[in-house]
Amino acid sequence: MSEEQIGCSLAEAAASPEYMKYLEIASLSPNSLHVIYINTSLETKAHAHELVPTITCTSSNVVQTILQVGILFLCSIIVAFVFSFDFIMKS
Repeated sequence: MSEEQIGCSLAEAAASPEYMKYLEIASLSPNSLHVIYINTSLETKAHAHELVPTITCTSSNVVQTILQVGILFLCSIIVAFVFSFDFIMKS
């Protein structure tokens, strides 16, 4: 049996300095949310979540996850608008 370690290129890329720089830039954007791959190391996940709110997903549910987050974000904007409009009308 081979002693070569089996890895995951997507998870390994998440530990790169370029990815860490991307997270620092993303943290400057208001309302940002980061989707992180399930096989990413715990250390990288913790660092990412420290900078930007994160959701962990697998490659098979990433599209569904992004769509659900988008819908929830859109709903929160609509609710905020309705409450603001109601407040202005009552003033």
